[in-house]
Amino acid sequence: MISISLDDERLAWRGIGSLETIGDAVRVWRVPHDHRQFHAPELLAVADIPTCSRIGFRTNAQFIELDVELDAKTADGPVTFEAVIDGEVVSSTSAAKTSAVKLGPLPDGFHDIELWLPNQHSVVLTGMRISDEADLTVSPMTLLRWITYGSSITQNRTAPSATATWPGIVARRNRLDVTNLGFAGQCLLDPLIAEQIARTPAEMISLCVGINIHNLASMSQRAYRSSLIGFIRTVRAGHPDTPLAVISPIASPKREHRPSHPRYFPGFVQKLLWNKRSSLPNGMVGPTLDELRQITHDVVDVLSAADPNLRLVDGRVLLGEKDASLLTDGLHPGAEGLRLMADRCEEKLLPLLRGCTDNIVDDDSGETP
Repeated sequence: MISISLDDERLAWRGIGSLETIGDAVRVWRVPHDHRQFHAPELLAVADIPTCSRIGFRTNAQFIELDVELDAKTADGPVTFEAVIDGEVVSSTSAAKTSAVKLGPLPDGFHDIELWLPNQHSVVLTGMRISDEADLTVSPMTLLRWITYGSSITQNRTAPSATATWPGIVARRNRLDVTNLGFAGQCLLDPLIAEQIARTPAEMISLCVGINIHNLASMSQRAYRSSLIGFIRTVRAGHPDTPLAVISPIASPKREHRPSHPRYFPGFVQKLLWNKRSSLPNGMVGPTLDELRQITHDVVDVLSAADPNLRLVDGRVLLGEKDASLLTDGLHPGAEGLRLMADRCEEKLLPLLRGCTDNIVDDDSGETP
């Protein structure tokens, strides 16, 4: 086998935030690893899982080997590596411990290969080899770049592989260069993530927001509204004209009308808003998932009035209450749900990102939210 250095200029690292060099080895991060001191530990715990990150190159090799080290502290099962040609998975293999991962046999002749890294755990790559007498060159592929931000529903750590996540399915079928910024439990509108998206080249962007705000009881309605506006405006500062879609939460029946945390208006605020006192939610709890969804819709409605490239997708279009049986735990889609989300993304989301003139997609009830 012919050894290939992991810093070889012929290798194109796609869908990553940064590469951390550890001697001759590398760890893939989906955020700039030199900003670690600014990020919450909870986000860092999932940001080094290389969901939808790929290594691209052109080769006629029959076999490719990767030397892999798994973090024994976090790896609770096997991780899956895949070789993809023209959007199709041509080889797949899993590793449950530090080992050499072998992919192949691959089709004869030269092909543009993408090696998809695992979506389950962090890995350190310590070496790479291709078949004897094979050649490796720079891949000439030029793909439309798509950044998608979201929660565990976007990261899809429980999917069998990165290519089986809904962003992975959409990217493969539509030949997109995807950067998956789904962070399980950590889609909290961090300003640093907005800044990262703003400075990352992209031809289209989607933001799937709201569910972690509810699950973690992390924001009031007021804080969510202003944080979402700030996040979108920061992204827009770096991408003033890039098609940008905001996706509100998919359906989660038990959360739709269940409040997430106490909400009280101070007495002086009630006095200032005396004429609205009867409608203030003082002493109640919330917000519910449905309320967060409506705030998302309202924010996009306001901002899109001056931004023709900002779009809204009601998350219930991608997975609605009638699809609740496809949720494994009332929240996360299983394999069939992920495939359905990918199908509907291609139907509803991609046309918006490619310039559809409609500003809103109706929910699954057939009514405009």
